[in-house]
Amino acid sequence: MIEADALSVTLGQARVVSELSLRVPAGGWLTLIGPNGAGKSTVLRALAGLLEYEGSVRVRGAEVSRTPRRELARRVAFLPQSPQLPVDMSVREYTALGRTPHLGYLGRTGHGDQQAVGGALERLGLVGMAARRLGTLSGGERQRVVLARALAQEAEVLLLDEPTSALDVGRQQDVLDLVGELRVRRGLTVVGALHDLTLAGQYAEELLLLDQGAIAAHGPVEEVLREGLLARHYRARLAVGAPAGHGLIVTPRPAERGLEL
Repeated sequence: MIEADALSVTLGQARVVSELSLRVPAGGWLTLIGPNGAGKSTVLRALAGLLEYEGSVRVRGAEVSRTPRRELARRVAFLPQSPQLPVDMSVREYTALGRTPHLGYLGRTGHGDQQAVGGALERLGLVGMAARRLGTLSGGERQRVVLARALAQEAEVLLLDEPTSALDVGRQQDVLDLVGELRVRRGLTVVGALHDLTLAGQYAEELLLLDQGAIAAHGPVEEVLREGLLARHYRARLAVGAPAGHGLIVTPRPAERGLEL
């Protein structure tokens, strides 16, 4: 569904992503992990066609840089990490922006558009605040509204940049469960970035570990979430456990205490 070959991105004078290649089949879920500054957000923005790049990025075989923006928006929805929201727009109005790529030249919404917006609001628990202005929402509520807009877009590919960063643990589970459900029911293809390694390991099919803009590891969860590999690239003390039936759990390992006087 989405693939990149020798993808490189230069911002200013700095090569931020270098010679990265990946392939995600229809209905797959790939999560990008790595330390701050590793290039995760840059990769997602390049896949979304929001940055100039070298190499190739294709969605259903069509080169992203040569695909008209409106057509690309029908195929790819992007959830940025820190979206800029118009404070005076209502939750429903903002969610309805996700339908823009599907509207005709007159810009009129139809019954199908209204259904898509209503369904997105319902799935994210936002029906009761549909009339509220975005400027009155908390950080977690704003994050859910941005995801609602992406869901209303009904694209085949969903790119998620830290979709749970402002959410409490319950909402984190709700959002990722919803993405997983859509992936199964609608064949949605997901590429995301997560800081939380435990969440990344429990929801994704494959992980891609980035460090300094290059691939450090790529494969199934159990092959990437290894203590030595993570410690080397995160420059941190980490422990990886496997509680029965709960996948892999990654936790910080405290420093050893010295002798007490």
